[in-house]
Parts: sequence; structure tokens; C-alpha cells
Amino acid sequence: MNAFLQLYRADGTALPDIWPLLPIVQTSLQQILNRALTNDTLINLLVYPVPFESLLAGDPIVINLSANYGYAKVVLIENGHIIYQHPHTVEELISNTLQKILKNTYPNETLWGFYLIMNGIAPPPLKVLPLNKPQTSRPTPYVKGSVAVTPYGANEQPSFGFRRIPEEAPPKASLDDFKIIAGGGEHNAFVKVLVHEPVFNEFDKIKPFSSQVEEGGFLVGQVYEDRDVAGTYLLELTAAVNAEHTGASLLHFTYTGDSFSAFKRTLREQHPNERLLGWYHTHLFPATNTMGLSTIDLQLHFTTFRLPWQLAALINLDTPNRRTLRFYVRQSDVMVPCPRWIIR
Repeated sequence: MNAFLQLYRADGTALPDIWPLLPIVQTSLQQILNRALTNDTLINLLVYPVPFESLLAGDPIVINLSANYGYAKVVLIENGHIIYQHPHTVEELISNTLQKILKNTYPNETLWGFYLIMNGIAPPPLKVLPLNKPQTSRPTPYVKGSVAVTPYGANEQPSFGFRRIPEEAPPKASLDDFKIIAGGGEHNAFVKVLVHEPVFNEFDKIKPFSSQVEEGGFLVGQVYEDRDVAGTYLLELTAAVNAEHTGASLLHFTYTGDSFSAFKRTLREQHPNERLLGWYHTHLFPATNTMGLSTIDLQLHFTTFRLPWQLAALINLDTPNRRTLRFYVRQSDVMVPCPRWIIR
């Protein structure tokens, strides 16, 4: 990987020397993967012209001045084999580690900017506007078809209101109610996943998945309160429905409003007595004990699948003939693995 960083002080002046990017990315990846990368590990980095938040708060503040390039696909190769490939934000790959380095190297500086020097990106400027004098306002863009809404007066109220419809309590069940043929795990876990054997076989070897772009869909089945362990759930997974109208690439897997509309129709017509249990998608690299859902996956789950027991299923495509299926559920602000049983 032949890439560098140009660093700028708070007043907008550039440091005289550019910094190699590889050691920073390598350090970040070792923390993400929780394993060492040797000098024989080949790191390929492809940045995408997709904007992402430019400012990393902290001490010092770090600003990505080439923030129109906010994501990058990482490919790691060892002994001629791809051991990892996945998208990450530039913040994950560069800003976090750079912040720590700058704190140690320039302890009295509180604000820095950096610019990526890579093939396909315009060369960095000799000087930028002072970083500590950001633009304080910008005109509101015109949105075609928008309608101005006049605020209500002090004694006025809208003619409509909103209220949350409470979720009905699920029926109760026990692990003993199901014919378990494989699997196992912690019986006190917050969510225990019971996968029907045909669904497991689909994920494990039958369902065709692309080796070029991530794919995904929806999980269908039943949810029960575990009558043996109060406050926990059993999720019976009976079907996996491919998502339609999605965006897919090596960078990400994206649902649209049409994806959910199509799924609701499928649920109503083909699974009338079942419900949405969560979602699934693929990762195009081997599974490891420490690498599960990415930050992009977490953002999608936390903003879209809001019920506490809803699942995120991850299928790592280890090799053309081997896959690894894992389930995760929200616990506070993190996702934790779920135990899994295969049932008939």
C-alpha cells in the first residue's frame, strides 16, 4: 500500500514531512482484529468517495480534510490467501490511531487536520483555512416538493396526535418443548435461538451467496418468553426471506423502504402467523472469535431493529464450501452472541 498523510496544524499550515499511512492502518487493524499482522501480511486499501463525519472529538481533535472519502475497503492477504476483507470508516482505520500518536508526539497541540495522499485523490493543498475557525453557517438547500410548516401558537394544538402501541407479551415456552437435534449454550442467555433444520441447512450450505458483494434479508419465526428463565426469550427461526430492492457492494449492504414493503407483503402472504425476528447478511471473509458485526452493521441494527430481542444473523463465507453462522442480540449499546440450537 503506497499512501501517505499530510498533516495540518490548527492555523492551517502543513507539516513539512508527510507521514506513511501503512503503519497507522496496520495498528488500527491489529486492534480491530485482535491479532498481530506480520510484515508478510499484504494490506490493500481502496477508499470510496462516500462522505463520513469528518471530525473526531477528543484530545486532540482530529479532522479528516478529505472527508468526501470517508470509507475504505480493506483486504488482507497472507500466503496468497485473503484472510479478511471488509469496509471500515476512515475514522476506524486512521483517525482513532492518529489521535493517539499525535497526543504523544505533540502533547500541547489540541487540533489537527489530515489529508489523504493516495492514487485517485487530488493532491493536498499547501495550506488550508484555519481549522479553529470553522464555517458558522451555510444556506439551507432547496428541497423540491417541500412544504413550509408554520409553528403552532401558544394556545394552538395539532388536530392529530401520536401514541406508542404497546407490544403484546409473547406466549411462554421452554427449551423442553422443542425437539433439539444439535447445538447448545447458556440456558440463562437473554435470547436463545432455535433454528429449524432446513433453515440452518440453507444458511450453512444450500443458499447461494455472492462472493463479490454482501447479501442479506429478514429472519421470520416466533418469539416466546422463556418460562424457565424469567426475563429471557426463545426465538424460533422458521424461515429466511431474501431482501429485495437493496443496495449491495463490498462496502455495505443497505435496506430501503421498498425492501420492508416487499417483506411485509411476503410475511402477510406466506407467513401469516409469524413475525419479523431480525435480519441477516454476509461477510466476505473467514470468521474469527473476535471479529463479528462491523460498526456499520451496528448502526443499521440499532436504528432499524428496535425491539430488544431482535436478532442480527451473520454468515461469514470462510471458503466456497464452508460458512459460519452466528446470531447477535442487543445488550445495552453493544451486540452479544446468542446460543443456538438446531431443532426439527
